[in-house]
Amino acid sequence: MPTQYLPYWFNKITEHSAIWIAIFDRQHQYVLVNERYAELSGFTTFEMVGMDDKHIFNEEVYQQLKPYYDRAFHGETINTEIEIDWLGFATHLHISLSPIFHEEHPDYILFQATDESEKHTLQHSLKETEHRFLALSQLLPLGVLLVEEDYILSANSSAIQLLGYNESQSLLGESLSQLFIDELTQQPFDSSIGFVA
Repeated sequence: MPTQYLPYWFNKITEHSAIWIAIFDRQHQYVLVNERYAELSGFTTFEMVGMDDKHIFNEEVYQQLKPYYDRAFHGETINTEIEIDWLGFATHLHISLSPIFHEEHPDYILFQATDESEKHTLQHSLKETEHRFLALSQLLPLGVLLVEEDYILSANSSAIQLLGYNESQSLLGESLSQLFIDELTQQPFDSSIGFVA
């Protein structure tokens, strides 16, 4: 394909993408960027050509990304998550870098990134909620089991004692229904209909 058509096709392919996409040259300057990337920067896609991360972000962000650019220009394909400090906020990015080879050496790299900050915040909140639940459950005199699809994920000390175990690790991963056998039918308890102790 003639090189003069490359910007046209790059824009057509990437214009509706939610991913930040750019092509860098060996000086780590933008050769092409998509609209999503331009929205992030506040510049137009045309204005960004010839700029680098120091113009768009700052020197610190560029220094965090530079080792990945260097590795990609040595022929390595990279998929990783990084945390950058931008505008005073910790931003979690999933980045992908692929070398674009001309003959034996890459002259350009394709950079793609997605903001994973919301996912990290949600995961952190879920972990905090889980820790609070576990701490609270340890204070309860009643036995508390956290069960998913019939398998025990967590147990407080009261549940461990009631079930005749010495430690929670012995219970984790056990089937709840196998712990309770109906004396009349000798069948395992059906955890799908619920259980109250």
